[in-house]
Amino acid sequence: MIITNKKNFSVSGISIALSDPKTYNVGIVVGPVTIPKGKVGTLSTRTDNRQGILTVAAGHGFVGNDFFDLYWAGGKVPNLKVSTVTGTTITFAGTSGGIVTNLPIVTTAIVASRQVVLPIIDKMRNLSESAFLTFQFTGHTSKCLVVLNDQTMSEEFTDQILMDGGELKVCDIAGGDLNPLANINITPENTRFTVSNGSSLSDALFRLISLFNV
Repeated sequence: MIITNKKNFSVSGISIALSDPKTYNVGIVVGPVTIPKGKVGTLSTRTDNRQGILTVAAGHGFVGNDFFDLYWAGGKVPNLKVSTVTGTTITFAGTSGGIVTNLPIVTTAIVASRQVVLPIIDKMRNLSESAFLTFQFTGHTSKCLVVLNDQTMSEEFTDQILMDGGELKVCDIAGGDLNPLANINITPENTRFTVSNGSSLSDALFRLISLFNV
């Protein structure tokens, strides 16, 4: 899809306003993808900064080897992995390498949100060359977390992108904004692109749009 000399237009339900209305190719469109709400619980055991046990309500749906992100008032930890599940008790550990964020204190009220893995299409290797990049997360007023990792989960390629519910995160690179993915070698074979939902109240929708210079 080619956009020619338009300053304001819409793609996949997102309204876009360009500072430099020249000709662009709408190269990548992801979504809308439903991101399920998280599960309320408590950090009942804090083994160390990256390992512990959660107690959550029945019907949580977590199973061994699930990856999830943990949210609480004032913080979040990405890339935790379920070790074992016994009823409403979930034992977990953080993945090695990458950006390390410590768990909160024991008894902290948390929301555990299973990561949704988004498709990496071949063209996404060019996200670092985007002229315009936008993320949108809608459906509630809580947070969402976008993380790119290698497939082994041993190292994060970039800082996580933390968004507020309802936020339209716009990176007008052609207009002078920094591209948060500028230094990332994204490939379908090696990259794991995930989004999680910090709300325990409602599901949400995630979209990503990228424009390239023609």
